[in-house]
Amino acid sequence: MVWLLSKDSSSSGDENERCLLDENHPYYGALVDGKRMDVKRPNGWGARHSLAVLGCLGFFVSFSLRVNMSMAIVAMVNHTALAELSHQHPGGPNASAPPPDVDICHQGKAAPKEEVVITEDGPFVWTEMMQGVILSSYFVGYTVSQIPGGRLAERVGAARTFGGGIFLTALLNLLTPVCTHWRVEALIFIRALQGVASGVTCPAIHFMLSRWVPPPERSRISTFVYIGKQLGTAMTILASGPLAGWRWAGGWQSIFYVTGGVGVLWYMCWLFLIYDTPAQHPRISARERLYIDTYFKPHAVPADSEKPVGFPWKQALMSRPLYALIVVHFCQNWGDYMIMTELPTYIRTVLHYPLSMNAFYSAIPQLVKVVFALTVSFMSDGLVNSGLGLSANRKLWNSVGMYIPALMMVGVSYTGCHDIAVISLMVGTVGFNGAIFSGYNINHMDLAPNFAGTLMGLTNCVATLAGVLAPFATGYVINGHPTLENWRTVFMTAAGFFVFGNTVFCVFGTAKQQKWNEPLAMYENNLGLAYSEAGAAEKGQGKKDAGMTGDGAKKDGWPLKKAVL
Repeated sequence: MVWLLSKDSSSSGDENERCLLDENHPYYGALVDGKRMDVKRPNGWGARHSLAVLGCLGFFVSFSLRVNMSMAIVAMVNHTALAELSHQHPGGPNASAPPPDVDICHQGKAAPKEEVVITEDGPFVWTEMMQGVILSSYFVGYTVSQIPGGRLAERVGAARTFGGGIFLTALLNLLTPVCTHWRVEALIFIRALQGVASGVTCPAIHFMLSRWVPPPERSRISTFVYIGKQLGTAMTILASGPLAGWRWAGGWQSIFYVTGGVGVLWYMCWLFLIYDTPAQHPRISARERLYIDTYFKPHAVPADSEKPVGFPWKQALMSRPLYALIVVHFCQNWGDYMIMTELPTYIRTVLHYPLSMNAFYSAIPQLVKVVFALTVSFMSDGLVNSGLGLSANRKLWNSVGMYIPALMMVGVSYTGCHDIAVISLMVGTVGFNGAIFSGYNINHMDLAPNFAGTLMGLTNCVATLAGVLAPFATGYVINGHPTLENWRTVFMTAAGFFVFGNTVFCVFGTAKQQKWNEPLAMYENNLGLAYSEAGAAEKGQGKKDAGMTGDGAKKDGWPLKKAVL
């Protein structure tokens, strides 16, 4: 244990003396003068930046492995045989006479000619119902592993949980073509297993970021990690068409081989470069280590503290801010899943855009969301460093990310057949929604940094149900009649969820650390560190003799700080 003594600029004496350590010591000058004892952020590339890059790429791979089936199934199904089956069984699930108002947006103009992207049918005659079962099987497994994934990260290690989850998903993805050719039941089973393996990723990385990223950088580094989701989704949408055309590589099978292979390569990098905590990292610089440890300093714990710490379920489930977080997460997912799954359908059935343009206009909003989210993250951290409270900061950007998209979805519902206006509003809806990465999405780390993984697993488990309910509700409303009036109901419902969720978060949410995190905490915020009795024992003096005040500063103006080496 090393004590760093820094002089308050308001007191008398040599103002140039910042630290009692020798100037050649690696920790010399790490602290600056001032009552808050702010820590200088190390310049240059650090271990936490490597974590951010590989975390972003991890989500890129994870979401590529998630959405690849949604794109590949178009090339896997024999649409010709399916159409003949529908004609043979006119009362079957695939039979639907086109309603007279489907082409309402073609009144007064010729319908655009459809471009043929996939020239050959696939080998499988799956009904629409079977296709729905195949696609939803992933989310069944994904929902199941959310809470166990958070506990696994906190007990076993977040790095191993995050990396292992993606690696296992990639391996199962490579086996998907084999299982598909065997039996459809095997495909459904392996997709469910992929969902289970992938479900641990969000809770694990959330807990890991809570231990690696100090509050002044939390918005931008966390946002950079999470935008991998949008990048993976957009790139998979754009690349799946060309990959399906690689006949020499198996056509649709190449989609699974490429995405699975990229996942295995990513895991090799993650395995050798990323560690659970700064203390375990062999190549982290001394300055970066002090910078992180100053915000997250280990408590003195009893000898039997190596035993896993249990999650305080009773206290957590009585926490009002946690319920606000669950509500806003569910409402956000409702709108997000609705846009992600139904936007291509709206573009195709209402605006009648060809498939090639459909893929483009489905990917562009995700890329705009990435740019806006990164911009907001820097603004958010700038406001925090300027003195804006964390609670106000989270609610400000969450409001930008949900109220503005809600207004734009209302605009979409009343825009009608003006395709340019509709596309522009949808791009704006998804783009502004990127502000939520600096809002509720990192609120788990604020409430209970020691249990951020379990909290993310808990809220994401409930919120993932929206991924099942939102498409189901949309299908119920549309019901074979994609009229502008029915689509207006879909968009207005999603807008209502956005408004309701964010209002609950603004009224009942907070960024204040909850008391049920404190007794079990392994880390504490050092910005207002109180005097440590253990530290006083090392110095051979008590708190009274040291003349310390409650906020950790000596009465004569000399703030006292300790850092763990």
